[in-house]
Amino acid sequence: MDMVPSGADNLNIEAKLKKLTFLANTNQIAKGSNYLKQPMLSSVLMSVDDLFRTTLGEISVCINFRLKEFRNYINLIAAFKRDLRLSSEYSGEEPTVEVYFLEAGDPVLFRFKDSEVTCFKSP
Repeated sequence: MDMVPSGADNLNIEAKLKKLTFLANTNQIAKGSNYLKQPMLSSVLMSVDDLFRTTLGEISVCINFRLKEFRNYINLIAAFKRDLRLSSEYSGEEPTVEVYFLEAGDPVLFRFKDSEVTCFKSP
């Protein structure tokens, strides 16, 4: 998330076979011939093999989020991970984040799982 500009409006996550792409963009706002806000697009590409575990298989998936809401959830997970790091060291289990979704338009379920705490959130 550090590579995504703070002024971006939307975040698009696209998974295709062996790659995962994060696209962040801002929408252009114009008033007459003046630009009030310039459009911007940034992308980050990573291998699906870098994920801890995935059940994507051979399908391609694309989901869109309002970046502000997605960033809030990531910050919440980061806060939990800092607080639970000591308890995780003793339990031997690493905290994980799981994302579940089925069809376009269905709610997305985020799950933070640790040996002591499980949190659910649906944006």
